[in-house]
Amino acid sequence: MHAASIAFLALTRATIAQSSDPSDAVEQALAATTELAAASAQSGNPVIAEAALRAQAAVANAAEALRGSPYYQSPPLMDPVTFSTFYDELRRATNSEKRANIARTGMRHLFTVDQVVSLMELFAMADDRIRVATTLYRRIVDSENFDKVYAALTFDTDRRRLALAVAR
Repeated sequence: MHAASIAFLALTRATIAQSSDPSDAVEQALAATTELAAASAQSGNPVIAEAALRAQAAVANAAEALRGSPYYQSPPLMDPVTFSTFYDELRRATNSEKRANIARTGMRHLFTVDQVVSLMELFAMADDRIRVATTLYRRIVDSENFDKVYAALTFDTDRRRLALAVAR
């Protein structure tokens, strides 16, 4: 657990140091903790996974509080032309580059469920698809259609893992 705490602090410090805008810093920390929670869930150590999920939930709550403040300006929805260009660039990237670009772009844009499903389909492995869905979960504008995200996963166990990740 101590190692997870150190990793979380290092990620948080690094993401906050990259931006002087508090909104951006919180969004970067949220993306980092979401990635940490997804990776920790795969570690097999329930203590580390639970600690990472609690950290992700705490940062998510802070982000929601910031979004509720009168100074917050919501990011724009990714329009179809921009999404098409972004998608084409991702198709040529490696998986690690894809994940990094999705997390970075997720800080600056909102997405539709159909766009999230398209991004998930860029990955063959369920772990990567779940990571995309959890990274962009709070950036979805039509969450009433989230069942399409679950349908993009092949196995019930993957759907349950996603449900647990987004429920926190």
